Amino acid sequence: MRSLLSKLVLGALLLSPIAFQACEESGNPLDVDGDVSALVVTGVNGMLEAGEEVQLTVTGRTASGGNASVDDCTLTFTSSNEAVATVSGDGMVEAMGPGSATITVRCDTVVATTVVLVTDGTATAHLTLDNTTAQLRVGDSIRLRASIQTEGGLELEGVDASFSSSNNAVATVSSSGVVRAQGAGTATITASHDGKIAAMVVTVLQVQNGQSITVDPPAATLTANGTVQLDATVRDANGTVVQNADVTFTSSAEAVATVDDDGLVTAHATGTATITARSSAGATATATIVVVAEGGVGEVELTPPDLTLRVGGSADLNATIRNAQGGVMTDGGVVFTSDDDTIAVVTSTGLVIGLRAGNTTIRARAGGETDTTVVTVVN
Repeated sequence: MRSLLSKLVLGALLLSPIAFQACEESGNPLDVDGDVSALVVTGVNGMLEAGEEVQLTVTGRTASGGNASVDDCTLTFTSSNEAVATVSGDGMVEAMGPGSATITVRCDTVVATTVVLVTDGTATAHLTLDNTTAQLRVGDSIRLRASIQTEGGLELEGVDASFSSSNNAVATVSSSGVVRAQGAGTATITASHDGKIAAMVVTVLQVQNGQSITVDPPAATLTANGTVQLDATVRDANGTVVQNADVTFTSSAEAVATVDDDGLVTAHATGTATITARSSAGATATATIVVVAEGGVGEVELTPPDLTLRVGGSADLNATIRNAQGGVMTDGGVVFTSDDDTIAVVTSTGLVIGLRAGNTTIRARAGGETDTTVVTVVN
């Protein structure tokens, strides 16, 4: 028995240096790298100009998301357009000429890509989206694609933009630009890349039993005894307008504002009321009515007074409301509208988005007072 125990101890002592050495070579004996199941390629940040070089860095990932060494596989790099960008065997990218190229990296059977954008040397470039407005029903989705356009007329596709939504309860957007309608309302989807911004307005309709409904205007500011006509439009499941649709209107605060059977709203006292339009199938839409005191709003100032945007570009307008004494009001209920929403649209918060080349006027209204901004949209 003692002889056997001695042999086991001796065997353990002889094997232990080999086991220790193997653990050292693995880097971390408690976190041994697994097989490569994905690649992460970094190094390209923003746009390049002809002659610039960037070094790509490739990191392996396991199926569970941990680090995986790429030392045991042969990395290969290829460019989809060598007139735009070339790549060496060790991942050095050189910008050759204007355009976009996809760099493909392979580690055995695992593949990853990164897009290289090379400008034409034009100082000014802007970000655009392939859609600037969209009308969706709850559950619908669309995918946005961003591109860079330069003043020289070059369009660079495949831009890796970051996306965000102003209202996730209405519409969400994924990191790849997939917009999904969540609930009735309006949301602004913003894309950003390399300090440049573009935006799109999404209107989500609630569909109930095959119908959806919208109300125009969606908001209004009145003084006591003032009126505004609400127009409701009902559409079927195919988006076709339902003629002579049966719509009922109700007010959330009749002491503030009432609404008759035809959608005519009458203001009574200061405050806020929500007017709900309901179709016979149960689809609903709302309009917000703000009632301010007579003479309560003395002035509306909208800045800047002039604005130039590129198609797909956006900018914020600032509306300041003052009372008759010149003091700033914080509850004046500003309503923004565009004279031509095929050229530029404006959200309820004053974000203006250029849609096509031309001129239009953005109006800010509160308590019977109005100010304007002239918007010029260029290609």
